[in-house]
Amino acid sequence: NQIEAWVYRACVDAGSCSVSGDVGKVTWRQAINYTRWLSEKTGREYRLLSEAEWEFANDVKAGILGTTISERSDREWVQDCWHRGFEQLPRDGRPWVEDCDETLGASRVLRGGGNGTNRDGHKEDEWFATFRVAVTL
Repeated sequence: NQIEAWVYRACVDAGSCSVSGDVGKVTWRQAINYTRWLSEKTGREYRLLSEAEWEFANDVKAGILGTTISERSDREWVQDCWHRGFEQLPRDGRPWVEDCDETLGASRVLRGGGNGTNRDGHKEDEWFATFRVAVTL
């Protein structure tokens, strides 16, 4: 599930996270800071979803709830950095964080919004979105 604003607020109150406007929408860097704080707080390794995990989670949620992906309008950060294509995409679900394409100034991937399947690259400190976390088992 997406991180709720009140949960993120606990990180802000602890002095480990910052707020730039709406607590429910953060930059990629703020989302990463949150996962670091949560990992330190719990002793477990938390991280943003990879783009592949995001796709899988959306498909499963849509199937369980009987909704279509197009009913989701929130933009969400994923761990992966921006690539124009999928030629070197890891096939095991890991985040794709090597050889990032920053030619357009876009360094991280945002998913969702609009028709629910949008995929865009944005600078990690200039766009505000929601995010989900995963725990490494």
